This record gives sequence, C-alpha cells and structure tokens, in this order.
Amino acid sequence: MSMKYCILILLLFFSIKAVAFQCPRDNSFSVNFAKSERVFLIYVTEVSLDKKTTERNDKEYPESAGYVKILKVDYDVIESFKGDLKFKPKIMDLLGIGTGYVGFTPGNYYMVTLSEQEDWGKRNYRHVSMCDVHFQHYRNDIDEYKEIIEKARVLARDKNA
Repeated sequence: MSMKYCILILLLFFSIKAVAFQCPRDNSFSVNFAKSERVFLIYVTEVSLDKKTTERNDKEYPESAGYVKILKVDYDVIESFKGDLKFKPKIMDLLGIGTGYVGFTPGNYYMVTLSEQEDWGKRNYRHVSMCDVHFQHYRNDIDEYKEIIEKARVLARDKNA
C-alpha cells in the first residue's frame, strides 16, 4: 500500500472519530427515566423530510449546509409512563454524521425518553437522538422489550407512589 493511501486512511479515521456522536456515560433506562420530562412508547406511522426546516437550518448554519437533513416523525402514542399526557411533541430525527441519528422507521415501536433540558428551539418540536431511544422493533411483544415496558410501568408507579 502506498504512503498516499496510508495517510488518507489515517485522516479518514481521525475525521470520523472527531465527529462521532456519544451518549452520556450512564445512559441506562432508569437514569434516563429519572431525568426525563416525558417517557412514552410510540408507534411510528410516517417519516418525511422537513424541507422547510432543513432549508432554514442551512441558512442559519451555512458551515453545515447540506450535511444535515431534518426528518419529521409522525407517530401514535401507545403508552405514556411519565409527563403531561396532553404533551405530544413533534419529533425530529437528524440525518447526518455525528447527529445521533435514530433512523425512525414507519411500522416500528420506540421507547422514547425526552429530557427536561432541550435546546432545540420551540418546546413542542423535539430532537430525539439514539441516546433517547431504549428499544426499537416492529414488534413490542418480544420478552426483552416487554421487560423494558414493565420497568417503565414500575418506575412510573414508584414516582407516583
């Protein structure tokens, strides 16, 4: 392998590492539940490119223009565990390197925790990252996921007790 390719591979490795998205050290469901304003199980019905918001973002942040796409996620709430039941925020997923892209898929269930600290503009339009999703699957009757759902129910009861 030539020196030119070795340098290219090293540069690629360091550039990817520099923009890698990382969740907090303790990203357990219990910790996220405690810190969250809203916890719910959702069923995604549609995902679409939010062209207007993406274009506005490109204008506001020209250095990243074209690198991040904002996806709008439509969903049904299957079960709520914490927070105001009337609060059904618009959820966005950010498609781009280092954004914590979830990859929401219509027909899948997602256990979502929304933190109290949200720095994404309007309160009703929320960015959900891979750190906020504790399972995703097209079925929610798998034992592993039923355990997470039951844990959410127990945490919700304990909080209200």
